[in-house]
Amino acid sequence: MKSVLMRRWKLAVAALITAGLLVALSGCSPAEDRKGSMPAETAGSMSEGNAATEAVDGEAGSAAAADEGSAALAEKGEETMSESMERTIYIAGGCFWGTQKFFDQFKGVLSTEVGYANGKTENPTYQEVCRAGTGHAETVKVVYDESLISTEQLLAYYFMTIDPLSVNHQGGDWGEQYRTGIYYEDEDLLPAIQAAYDAEEAAVGEKLAVELGPLQNFYSAEDYHQKYLDKNPGGYCHIPEKLFHLESGE
Repeated sequence: MKSVLMRRWKLAVAALITAGLLVALSGCSPAEDRKGSMPAETAGSMSEGNAATEAVDGEAGSAAAADEGSAALAEKGEETMSESMERTIYIAGGCFWGTQKFFDQFKGVLSTEVGYANGKTENPTYQEVCRAGTGHAETVKVVYDESLISTEQLLAYYFMTIDPLSVNHQGGDWGEQYRTGIYYEDEDLLPAIQAAYDAEEAAVGEKLAVELGPLQNFYSAEDYHQKYLDKNPGGYCHIPEKLFHLESGE
């Protein structure tokens, strides 16, 4: 019995040695040898499996790319929507120092800038507007998000700060540059502006002295006029102090 087992063991060892010599002579690794000697049916099955795996990976990659694309489009859509709700209106309400500070308080007002509008000369200075009869009105450019504050609401606030029947006069200021007016560049704003204007006129019961029309020109005022009352707390203003706290309720 032992001799039989010994012979079988020797035969197995010899077979292993022979296989090793053949592999060495062929220059192939065992794995490469197995691949090379694989039956055609098996190799085909593996190729199909690999192709299926690649297809699944490709579909997953495409799905991921599609998700990223959808997210980018959604984000772009939100930006476009936000941009589409941005509006600009030009408001003359007497001295522009107080009018600018007044509008700065409201949520939805994105920016304000004081300047000179609808006059006869280009790039006027403050001194020219006051003394040279340039025909400009002290005006505030208001950029706002209409999804947060409507044009009608913005103008309803505006009418709280002026005497809409007064000609070239608000508070302690007299002169053509202190006239009141609502000016626009975007024709799409006109229906909302007109609605607010008509509502105020009906409330007052008389024809308003407030100009309403398209913007002809606008020139930014000197830097020292921008945010003047923030730089000079307690400076002159024709608007009552309490109106600067409508948003906060103070």
